[in-house]
Amino acid sequence: MRYLLVLFLGLSLSACVNVPPPTYKEPFAGILNINAASVPTDQAVNVGLPMGVIFTDNVETYLKYSKEGQELIQSFGPLTNSVAEADIEPTFVAGRVLSLLKSYYPDLELLPDFNQAVAKGKQSVCVIDIQMAAGAMSGDTTRIDISTYFFDASMTPVSRISGHGSGVIPYPAFDPQIQASTDMAVGELKAKYANLLQIP
Repeated sequence: MRYLLVLFLGLSLSACVNVPPPTYKEPFAGILNINAASVPTDQAVNVGLPMGVIFTDNVETYLKYSKEGQELIQSFGPLTNSVAEADIEPTFVAGRVLSLLKSYYPDLELLPDFNQAVAKGKQSVCVIDIQMAAGAMSGDTTRIDISTYFFDASMTPVSRISGHGSGVIPYPAFDPQIQASTDMAVGELKAKYANLLQIP
């Protein structure tokens, strides 16, 4: 129980180390001169291979947020709970999304931007945006939103497919609901992919 309490304290960054909750921005900022909200939602995706994957700046923000929580937790000593270890691993959510995408497009390649995608002859691109905020105390809600934006060979957006997960922190506050929320968001993505993604 002590370890789970420490986990909660570390992930509740705003309450414990005076770090404000992360501020996320327009997903395409610094990537494209269009608004992500203009991308059609939940449209069937039939894109070519090979595919490139680009992370938005919000993913970097989420990773920094998680890393700060991880470092705080580790200052209390090693954890013995595997679920807790997964919760505090900064790449946990991004890894789940990439693994899901690879089940459809095994040869996808992570790239820094669209210029590299074009230069490498990618016939499609998936832009991944992750926004997560952990609750700070019992009764608060932990939320995670994962959006995947698919582009065709002309680098025109064709579909936005998203998953949302959330969980209310119980009392006592031993479970920050990070993994449960991630499971919910990824599960929603998986269900949508099954209906919308067409394998070339």
